[in-house]
Amino acid sequence: MEIDPEFLEVFLEEAREELDNIRKQSAIWQRNLADRQAAASIRRAFHTLKGSGRVVGASELGDFAWEFESLFNHILNGTLPPSSAVAGLIGEVADVLQPLIDKAPLTAEIQSTMAALIARAQAFIQDAEEDISLTLAEALETAEPIKPVKAAEPSKPVETIEPITPVEAIK
Repeated sequence: MEIDPEFLEVFLEEAREELDNIRKQSAIWQRNLADRQAAASIRRAFHTLKGSGRVVGASELGDFAWEFESLFNHILNGTLPPSSAVAGLIGEVADVLQPLIDKAPLTAEIQSTMAALIARAQAFIQDAEEDISLTLAEALETAEPIKPVKAAEPSKPVETIEPITPVEAIK
């Protein structure tokens, strides 16, 4: 797939901005892991890198960014609690993205590092999903069965209403 050099240059400029945004927002998020706005900004930056990277044929970069967009989707939807370990991982991800955005060749070493970072992100997600499954299973095991409840008797008898006889139409 041949990419127009001008289009590629626009992508690289945008990618540099998004990487800068990831670094800035990560620093904010690391100081306050409850900051959903910073987490959402990081997620959005990875989303942009994913989409734009795939459009220009930088599929390795796009696929790599997708893994971390997915990680932040889990954080933002509450299935993965934010942690300093995840925040530290994002710093490492930014360090790997830099040479890719600077047009460095994709070496075996960079690919290996990317694979290791992806594996760590996936492990965070998997561990969180297992924790949720265990919590649900424990809740089901310890839950008391619902006991049927007898309907209460009315305290006063219900009055019957006399039916109304329809009035014939006035002629």
